[in-house]
Amino acid sequence: MSIIYLWSQYNRDKIVTFMFGLTFKAAYFPFVLLAYEFIASKTIPIRSIVGLCSSHLYYFLDELYPASGGPRLTKTPGWLYRYFPSGGSSSGLRRAYGRIFTPNTESQQHSSGYNWGRGRRLGT
Repeated sequence: MSIIYLWSQYNRDKIVTFMFGLTFKAAYFPFVLLAYEFIASKTIPIRSIVGLCSSHLYYFLDELYPASGGPRLTKTPGWLYRYFPSGGSSSGLRRAYGRIFTPNTESQQHSSGYNWGRGRRLGT
């Protein structure tokens, strides 16, 4: 439920289809799942509620609070950087879902001798 909540916050305006054609904005998706779980099991889904609350706390501390001028309170531990190095330059535009890197022009040249052309970027 936590992952679904974070996805729905980063994609708030996307239209989601649930079950048999019920459509709504992605921001409401975790709550629709919570209601469905409540109706299907006829018990209060405590684990899903705890997942929603913890995920909202993380989203607030990592995105909302720093965007309003506060310090970033959720920092990645240093040992994770040592075990999982970034593997390249840290240049690029930071987004909520990661970094957008500019393509490296040196890697576009191939040693096979055939000119593959520039290609077209997907999604633009």
